[in-house]
Amino acid sequence: MSAAGPSLADISLLLVSQIASGMPSNKKIPCEPCTQCNGRLRNPLTVKKHRERREALEQASASAATIGQMLLESQVASTSTASSRLTPEDDSTSSGDTSTASGEEGSSSSSDSTSSGQSVSRESSRRTTSRRTRSPSPAVSPSGEGQLQSSSCEDSDVFRPSKRARLDDDPNSEDIGADNDRLGLDVTPEDGTTSSSEESEDETMESDRRAIVIEERVPFQQCASSDEIDERGSHDGGNDDEVQVAAGQPDDEEDNEEEEEEAARIAAQQREEEVQEQLADEPQVLPAQNPGEQDPTLQDEQEEDPYRSQIQYVLNAQDIINRIRAASLDNDKLPPKVLHRLRNPRRPRTTGDLLTPDERTCLQLYISLSPYPQDAYISALDVIVDNFGMEKPLSLYKVRKLVEDISGVVPVYDDMCVNSCYAFVGQFADLDHCPHCNEPRWNQTALAQTGKKIPRQRQCTIPLGPQCQTLRASEEGAAAMSYRHRKVEELLRDGVGKYDDMWCGEDLLDLTEELQLTDDDITVGFSLDGAQLFQNKKSDTWIGIWVIYEYDPMVRYKRKHVLPAVIIPGPKKPKNLDSFLFRSFYHLSALQRENNGAGIRVYNRAKDQVVNSRIIFITGTADAKALVELDGRVGHHGAHGCRVGCEMKGRHKGSGHYYAAHLRPNNYNVEGCMHGDYDFTQVPTRCSVEKYEDDLKRVVESEDQAAYEENRKETGISKPSIISGLHPKCILSPPKCFGLDIMHLFFLNITEFFASLFRGKLRVEGDDLKSNWRWRKLIGTVWKEHGKLIVAALKHFPDDFERPPRDPTEKMNSGYKAMEWHHWFYNLGPAFFRLFLPADLWEHFCGLVRAVRLLKNRVITPENIQEAQQLINTFVRDFEFKYYGRNPDRLHFCRPSLHTLLHAPSEVVRFGPGAYTDQYLMERSIGELGGDVRQPGTPFANLAQVAVRKCQINSITALYPEFRKEQDKPSRYATDLGDGYMFLPVQDRIAREVDGELGDYLKEEIGYSKIRRFGRLRLPNEQVVRSRFSEDRKLSEQTRISRMVKLLINGETYYGEVQLYFRTRALEPRALVLLFSTPDRDLWERSKKTLWACTKLDPPHGLRIVEVSQIQALVSMQPLPPLPGEPEGRWFPVEKSFLEGTYLPPDIEDEEEI
Repeated sequence: MSAAGPSLADISLLLVSQIASGMPSNKKIPCEPCTQCNGRLRNPLTVKKHRERREALEQASASAATIGQMLLESQVASTSTASSRLTPEDDSTSSGDTSTASGEEGSSSSSDSTSSGQSVSRESSRRTTSRRTRSPSPAVSPSGEGQLQSSSCEDSDVFRPSKRARLDDDPNSEDIGADNDRLGLDVTPEDGTTSSSEESEDETMESDRRAIVIEERVPFQQCASSDEIDERGSHDGGNDDEVQVAAGQPDDEEDNEEEEEEAARIAAQQREEEVQEQLADEPQVLPAQNPGEQDPTLQDEQEEDPYRSQIQYVLNAQDIINRIRAASLDNDKLPPKVLHRLRNPRRPRTTGDLLTPDERTCLQLYISLSPYPQDAYISALDVIVDNFGMEKPLSLYKVRKLVEDISGVVPVYDDMCVNSCYAFVGQFADLDHCPHCNEPRWNQTALAQTGKKIPRQRQCTIPLGPQCQTLRASEEGAAAMSYRHRKVEELLRDGVGKYDDMWCGEDLLDLTEELQLTDDDITVGFSLDGAQLFQNKKSDTWIGIWVIYEYDPMVRYKRKHVLPAVIIPGPKKPKNLDSFLFRSFYHLSALQRENNGAGIRVYNRAKDQVVNSRIIFITGTADAKALVELDGRVGHHGAHGCRVGCEMKGRHKGSGHYYAAHLRPNNYNVEGCMHGDYDFTQVPTRCSVEKYEDDLKRVVESEDQAAYEENRKETGISKPSIISGLHPKCILSPPKCFGLDIMHLFFLNITEFFASLFRGKLRVEGDDLKSNWRWRKLIGTVWKEHGKLIVAALKHFPDDFERPPRDPTEKMNSGYKAMEWHHWFYNLGPAFFRLFLPADLWEHFCGLVRAVRLLKNRVITPENIQEAQQLINTFVRDFEFKYYGRNPDRLHFCRPSLHTLLHAPSEVVRFGPGAYTDQYLMERSIGELGGDVRQPGTPFANLAQVAVRKCQINSITALYPEFRKEQDKPSRYATDLGDGYMFLPVQDRIAREVDGELGDYLKEEIGYSKIRRFGRLRLPNEQVVRSRFSEDRKLSEQTRISRMVKLLINGETYYGEVQLYFRTRALEPRALVLLFSTPDRDLWERSKKTLWACTKLDPPHGLRIVEVSQIQALVSMQPLPPLPGEPEGRWFPVEKSFLEGTYLPPDIEDEEEI
């Protein structure tokens, strides 16, 4: 050793010798205290050996403390040696090699001992409260004990990982060679450099068995302290984690100590040069883009409610909210490797470096077959191995572990009541019985026989953070995620001319400016709904999803961008939904509070930088029953049951059940119901944030149950929302974040109610008589004839239209879907209902249809909003005159959904078109997840696994888009026409003569009739329009007509039937169509512009050659049933609603050339 004091190399050598003397070479360090191992290892000899190894480790730990003291005492003397390796100012280098360690030694000598001289940034030092996340560089303990804080002996050249070994398919074991790089685990300090010391540390935590085999023996330059080794060995879930450590010293070490020391110093200098080269290539960490990154106002102004409610129902909600407000990733249930990766992102490796050829093949095969049963992968793999050979094929278990490692997505499970009453989290975490039904939490048989506490039922939560970290990790993902920022900048610069996305809404634009959202932030929404997995089996399940609103609406709602959040098993509805959502929102709150409110760190491929990304919660949606639990309001039959919290108060019949009657009943003097009529001339307003908070405070501070019930009735609030537990600077504050769900409102609530009205299914009360209901017409033979009309309409709905309505006389009472209600009521209703409704009621009904058609669109103009508001105000007012008639016996006709209609137009101004936030996406997700359940015996567990694998595959394809299967890859026979148009087979191989009227028209218009015909055209909206040329080839009577189109010619709308497609001799794409006439203007006006009655023109007068770009959409042309005295042979168009999304029909590839 030098006279000036021990160098780090000297200390490393001494530490190694101490470890070597106390622990024989190739012995494994035990991962946990022997008292725990003794309970796990049954072999007495194994227990003894384990204890001996532990004692050796403790001896090495004591030696490390002594060495640390030596280092502390020699700080001043070692300054000159350290300064030659790394300057004290370069406090960001943390590569885990000798240069870093030496730099820390030098920097520690120039800093005050009270501040410890640690080369750790302020942000990194805040995270040292977690034992799993330490300072990225070695430093001297401020207490003076001198222990090395972080440096892994795995980083030294003495460790050379051996070739990856493989385990068998034992589900209790993991792949020995599970590479840390596969997880993307790395420490990227504040300057963006990569800390290999913490990377190697997490290698130890990543696998349950990890063998580090020493192939070369050279002197140590760095070695982990004994405390660090002990900490690695005892991490969560590491019952079997073992690290092989060899002494690393030859037998003649004492004779060659000086030579070894010199060689080590030379190696350290070489590694320092390598680190400097690495630093130039590593992504740099950007500071938080928001100005207030370190602003203390980012912290919650109020960490917990100042007043604890005296009402247990409210108190339960408060306790959960307070825990969410205090959330931290350190206290979340994330595995250590997931937490490490979440806090230390890195640039993803290429798949060539990440995977062997066999692993890549197996992974690609697994992703491609993910929608199919697991036997599909096993069978396909056997075929590949038998016919093409594979050196190391991955079993199903191993490929699933590989998927988990690469994606970083790991589910979190929480115990729950077997009757779905409560989840055992938060204040309920220590209970052994359900607080509601008193059912035991644990399997009593297993508890009695083995003493083990095995939960009877568990819910599954899929953390959002790891999924968010992958979204911008590829060039494709980063480009797609930039939409929101570009869209908002455009709107703030140019103003809102039309509402074509949710970001056009005033509240979201205000939120953008208030929070100064950047292109690094991520905006999310949460959607929840119940589902029944099996029709004839009690299998109620609640499913929650996260929606990422950074994408363009054309791709935002595709399945790859929808992230399952929580699976709540049945068999019953949750009694305390907050407890089941606790884990999801606790995790989100922790993500929002990371880095002092600056957000989590993610790698942005477009910037090639690690950036801070805030996760902003902007909306929560659910059906009416679940929304009550989510937003904390009373049910829709409360005195103030409005879903948006307006001042409108209902009326009741002498009980606590209120109805949304806007007009005061005649001669009605019931207390609480004598307020005046609602003013239909005003624009409805919603509850402001300030009023909501005042009302909520009033409810929370209720002194007793009677005061609580009175305050609840007056305010319409029953408890604080779980959303209020999130970071106040990272949310759209309640109640603004709760909007309208137009799917349930327009296509379920309203339609079911009017079906009951027209069929006379509502209950009769008091002196009222059904014979007085002049709208009760769908009964008897009229109802049966109506059903036949609906069945006949089926073949006129194109394949692209989802769920055309089935026979309502047979299916309406047994699961009519929302899209079926939509087609039946809004699309076919104006034409079919006029056959039985009185003229004034039909016109009244058409006013509702017109308003809904305007509001369900994805593009809405201010003029549309104004027109819709006038129509709805008139419709609701006239409904109460025509149907309810101020009759107290008909108060139950005044449904809350009718009042909610009044708010629908103004919600577009506030939050954009409702099509972008409705529950159609949730319903589709339920169908996709439920459709993959293939284990009826354990459906809930199977559903959870399906959701987890979906998230894992989504994350992998976000990281590596090359694994994504192209669902919309066109046929090799397709002809790309540009601008999103494409000719598809069926088609002629060569040009052929066109006969008859069509040929004559072609000769007259273009001079020739010998053309190459094409049968189908793909539009930019992904609809596929066939033609008579292709459909005449199909002989099936069940063929659904898909050749009717909407055209825009010289700015005017026309409808037509496509005869064929062709290209001119100048290769210009054209369509030959047979047009329909202009509409019956009188019927068009009387129907409030909902019924376009027209006739098909005869050729050649009706033929027209049009450019394919003039075709706007595929439509359905339905025969119009005539009233007495009206002409026959008329048609009316039905346009597709784009609420259900766009997709390619399954037969796009099925047809060939002819």
